[in-house]
Amino acid sequence: MLIFVPNQLKLYTMSKTTISKRFLEVIGQEKVSHLKVEVYYDKGGANYFTGGMEARGIKLSISPVHREEHENGIVVESYVAFSGFKQCVKEMSRFNQKACDTFVLDTNLEQQMIERVLNHNGLKLK
Repeated sequence: MLIFVPNQLKLYTMSKTTISKRFLEVIGQEKVSHLKVEVYYDKGGANYFTGGMEARGIKLSISPVHREEHENGIVVESYVAFSGFKQCVKEMSRFNQKACDTFVLDTNLEQQMIERVLNHNGLKLK
């Protein structure tokens, strides 16, 4: 569910809170221009696609995306399903803003995940 709050000009999702997001430029495919590296809090729950339960907590997600920036400031992102990976890096019993603000991602884990996505999709960093 998406909620648009006009007074604050932010788009909120009910189950995901982004902690950090960055884009790494890649070469190797025409349909992919960047790797999206995102750290976010997710409230978890039932995953109807896999039939399992997902943990609540902070997750690292890395996906190849194609980004187009238009003159009017709009950025369009597209991705191919099943081309990225995510991993729960810190389980939490509930959302805690202070824990999210002070969270430090293990750089070795991040690099391993980036290499995994690059190898899986035949990409190279620019």
